[in-house]
Amino acid sequence: SNCGRVHKERYNPHKRFYAVADGRNIGIYALWENCKNDVLGLRGADWKIFECKYDAKQFMKKRGHKDYPKEISQTEIPNPLVDIDFQKDKEGRVKVFADGSAINNGQLGATAGIGIYWGIPNHPLNLAAPVEGPKATNIVAEIQAVIAACRIAFKFNINKLRIYTDSEYVIKCMNEWWANWIINGFRTAHNKPVENREILQQLKALLEKIDVKF
Repeated sequence: SNCGRVHKERYNPHKRFYAVADGRNIGIYALWENCKNDVLGLRGADWKIFECKYDAKQFMKKRGHKDYPKEISQTEIPNPLVDIDFQKDKEGRVKVFADGSAINNGQLGATAGIGIYWGIPNHPLNLAAPVEGPKATNIVAEIQAVIAACRIAFKFNINKLRIYTDSEYVIKCMNEWWANWIINGFRTAHNKPVENREILQQLKALLEKIDVKF
């Protein structure tokens, strides 16, 4: 987000803005109670939650809306997701699909991105984003995708998560190899330094905060 740094908008971690680009009405809301009437139960509704007004405005602008009603209120609902649907498995875990891929993997000029899908089209927490950092590979993208899913879950108090990923590497790193890496000083069975150690440690730290199954 550019809020606070570029636009001098004071960041408030307890405040949310709800941008509705396609709903029963369109606009930016500061109250979830008012926003939900325009989007819940409406097939194809296009809306997202933002932490600052500037990002909400940019979302509306990208959707082609320049003039629309704006409602700003100092009162906020502490948990905006209480009425949002999630798909759950038989254990009651929220289901999320995380994937990453790279174009020209391993070559100069490679680009990579991640995708997070909560099993519902136009879900406000669905995400598509470029890989962060200079290393744009398939493996890095897959790790960052799982990290992003965990961060979103943690931020919105989702405590039990089922992550669907086709990355056997990520699953084995977390479930099979990690204990030996700690014993061996983060060196592999071939006595080589573990690749992607920093972001793998970020992921492991998140898995200690959230109950995750792959």
